[in-house]
Amino acid sequence: MTAPLLTRRITSPRLATWIMFGAIALSAAIALAWFAGVGAISTIFQHLNELEQNPPMWIAAPMMVGHYLLVPAVTMTLLVLVITKIPARSRTWSRAIVVSILLVLAVR
Repeated sequence: MTAPLLTRRITSPRLATWIMFGAIALSAAIALAWFAGVGAISTIFQHLNELEQNPPMWIAAPMMVGHYLLVPAVTMTLLVLVITKIPARSRTWSRAIVVSILLVLAVR
């Protein structure tokens, strides 16, 4: 009767686990190389610092403040709320519109 308790099914880790272990191992290798004084790692971090200090124009945050940027965001948010309340069930067209609007808001 205790045989089923003793036999345990051994499963291999899933893909997400391997990806996470790989990311941690890569991060540890980069940190160790940085602390060891490898010149290439320091150069990469210097370039990343320069990009953070002077980002390209297409990545930089917009400098205009005020209602010019607020009106489209509020309008699209209200449109998403209206579209989600109109159909009784979730339809493909409403889902596509909501996802595209939310992507536009996220990119903005």
